Amino acid sequence: MDLQEAALKRLASRHNHLAADEDEKIENLRVGLRKVIDEGRFAECVVKTGLHRDTISDVANGRTKPRSKTAEKLDQYLRSLKSTMNQPKPARMQ
Repeated sequence: MDLQEAALKRLASRHNHLAADEDEKIENLRVGLRKVIDEGRFAECVVKTGLHRDTISDVANGRTKPRSKTAEKLDQYLRSLKSTMNQPKPARMQ
């Protein structure tokens, strides 16, 4: 009986840790989407992710928790934005 309790406690602890990681990822998505919306790139996000604008808006405003494929598409889009912003701008020709 003690072994079962210990195993259940370990499983519950692992589950809580994974849930906390998932919540953090979703919060990072929300923050990134709010930044995209504030910068006026909402339409670009809709086109590049292929998601409906209401879905993106609901995730950004915390009305819904995204499904795994939706979260994956949004994460990929946000990572692509970061990579393009981190690239040095080409020097201007005079």
